[in-house]
Amino acid sequence: MGSSAVGQEGRVVWSLRRLNDKLVYLYALISLFIISLSFATPFPMHIYILIIALPLLIMIIVMSVVLSTKVKVMENGLIIETGGGDVITIPKDEVKSKNILCIEKTGWGTRLRIWHKSIDRPLPISKGQYEALINALREHWNWTPPEC
Repeated sequence: MGSSAVGQEGRVVWSLRRLNDKLVYLYALISLFIISLSFATPFPMHIYILIIALPLLIMIIVMSVVLSTKVKVMENGLIIETGGGDVITIPKDEVKSKNILCIEKTGWGTRLRIWHKSIDRPLPISKGQYEALINALREHWNWTPPEC
């Protein structure tokens, strides 16, 4: 699935991989529950709790990686790989003219927001990732993404 072919020519000038946030939160919640439960049970029960919980935690970690969103800014366009397995390629002229990428600054930090057809993904980025993205887009695309 894609707008038009960006192709594999050109090199990656910036990339980002974000884990599925909901699964990461679920992992944290289950981990806290297991830790609190282990304090409330007698010692031999700790082993049974681990035997039951460990495969569940491993499955959540694997799913959060598999369902992650990957964004690659190429010299000639943008490639988005969604957690569902879709790969969307968008030429850089379309990204620039339709403002498919924008920067959203909130009280929680900075996010890269991708708006394209059915995709609306806010992806949290660090200050270093933000600066690297802006530098890459200025250098290779002669463009700076607007604020949302």
